[in-house]
Amino acid sequence: MKLFKRTDIQDIITRAGNLILEIYHEHDIQVELKQDNTPVTKADKGSDSLITTALQKLFPNIPIISEESILPPHTLRNQWQQAWVVDPLDGTKEFISRTGQFCINIGFITNGHATWGMINNLLQDEILWGDTEGKSGIIKNATATSITETASVPHNHLRVTISQFNPAPGEMQYIHRLEQAGYTVEPIPAGASSKQCLIAKGLADICPKFGPCSEWDIAAGHAIIKATGGTVIDARNYTELTYNKPSMLNPPFIMYSRRILERIKAGETIFLPQSQEI
Repeated sequence: MKLFKRTDIQDIITRAGNLILEIYHEHDIQVELKQDNTPVTKADKGSDSLITTALQKLFPNIPIISEESILPPHTLRNQWQQAWVVDPLDGTKEFISRTGQFCINIGFITNGHATWGMINNLLQDEILWGDTEGKSGIIKNATATSITETASVPHNHLRVTISQFNPAPGEMQYIHRLEQAGYTVEPIPAGASSKQCLIAKGLADICPKFGPCSEWDIAAGHAIIKATGGTVIDARNYTELTYNKPSMLNPPFIMYSRRILERIKAGETIFLPQSQEI
């Protein structure tokens, strides 16, 4: 992507992360409920303000879709060719419960497709980024390297990452079907976009998400997964997930690592979800 420098977004996502961690280490985390009955903290609000202000300053002509900001009507958004898609604190429940699995997502979409993304996986001290040109990287302990798959697993061993709080019944049915087909399934409970990070790094193979999930939860991770050879598809019709829809809620979807996508392309359709599971 030549519209912006990766280091500019890295600086923004790092500063937002530092703000969140300062609040995380406070004795008490004050929690409010939004209109949709989901929790929000001053970390969500502070991170949102920092990120949106910085993006608007650097890129005044590129609109922003953020979980904690007012969403313009689709009649206006439908005219946007490009937009940032931001979750200033992905995993607020994990943040409140202090599980350590919460992230910041900054994604970039072009004509409804995820084309660039960066995730700050905060307590893992790692920042992942990737684009649909196949470029990707990880910054860990202030050192930047490429994202490489290092784990080697048996052919019939599947690492499936699922929500640690609210896996949907259909997700468990999907896992059970793979087990019945003779696969050894290793469930990996994970929170927020740490699931996308595991897929991109080759530490997990599949992530079914058949319950509620919004665009800002997945846009950045989608681009990173695609950069590392995987994909994210609509579970209903097996087409690639799209963004800036009339509703910010995603349809049921599933994420695959490069390892599994290659096997699907080779004819192993067992990995595709079935209608009764979604």
